[in-house]
Amino acid sequence: MSDTQRSHWLQTLQDRVNMFAEQFELDEVETGAFRDFVVTTARDQFKVGNKNGIGWAFKQMREGKMTPRPAQQPV
Repeated sequence: MSDTQRSHWLQTLQDRVNMFAEQFELDEVETGAFRDFVVTTARDQFKVGNKNGIGWAFKQMREGKMTPRPAQQPV
């Protein structure tokens, strides 16, 4: 994932948190704590999902059900 995509994903998430915080009239401290909680949880879940996906892919390759793709050359 490129830095631009990552930044866009994070910015979108933060924008949604801010809209939610405004809806419930949270102050700056509450909004910051809520934002930190949401972003940390999202990152942790992504890491777990990514790790599980990689493990699954390697298992499929070991079992011969999948062949590795050649690495793509940078543009």
